[in-house]
Amino acid sequence: MTEYQKARQWREARGLSLDQLAELTGYGVGSIRWFEKGLTPPLRRAKSGRPQDRTIAPWVWTRYRLVCSGADRQLRSGKEFQW
Repeated sequence: MTEYQKARQWREARGLSLDQLAELTGYGVGSIRWFEKGLTPPLRRAKSGRPQDRTIAPWVWTRYRLVCSGADRQLRSGKEFQW
């Protein structure tokens, strides 16, 4: 199973809509959609000089997984993170 399939499966298993996950994580709905396709937006890579390669970089996946981990923790505990 690909990383993007796992991301979508995780969201759906928690019964979260795209809007709900966006609210929890601070990512936009459009960004989450791109994550769940496993691609970057078309113009994102064009700016970096690699327009044909639209795969998501490993460090970006790490950041997204950490954010989703925090959202999962909040959902399970019912407590919002405080510094």
